[in-house]
Amino acid sequence: MLHFGKASHNDVDIKENNYMLEAGWKNVLNKDFAYEVFVNRSFSNSTKPFFNNTSELIKYLNANNEGAPYWQKVETYAVGLKGHFFFINSSKSEFSFYVGSGIHFSKSSLQTSKSLSYNVNTGTITDIDQVSQDESLVKSFVMPGLAFRYWVWDKMALGVNAIAFFEIANAEIITQPVQANFYSLAFNVSFKL
Repeated sequence: MLHFGKASHNDVDIKENNYMLEAGWKNVLNKDFAYEVFVNRSFSNSTKPFFNNTSELIKYLNANNEGAPYWQKVETYAVGLKGHFFFINSSKSEFSFYVGSGIHFSKSSLQTSKSLSYNVNTGTITDIDQVSQDESLVKSFVMPGLAFRYWVWDKMALGVNAIAFFEIANAEIITQPVQANFYSLAFNVSFKL
């Protein structure tokens, strides 16, 4: 089973270059229940490659009438297991609620500034003290969702999934620049082996 869609990371302010991909293998145990082993990747990135070049950064901010930069990136790789509970499970279609859990690796970045200097007469930025923060984490997650598939041929189905992905946070201060949490509406293609 392959899923592909847009990921909306709720901790990312500028939603650019974002997607979600997932591959899984599902075993239907009976008319009411199935389990699925899966790997998942989500990504969102509004960071700029020229951020550490002060003159390029000032030129970009002035040309685009932007104030202080606040650009983020998050990249997540997850592996886990889902339990599907079927509302519908017929020879042509299936509709299920599922809950998944597992371990994920995330890498996040934040590009911003400590201070800006402006030319009062022109309103343009003349100097900037930029700062970036990067962090990598390994954490557990929970992933509830809804899945629908319709068998268009004997061995192939098309469908849609509504996915929510939440880190299971410990009772600690969160220091990561961007949390890996996201929502996605994904299309899926399934094949019977």
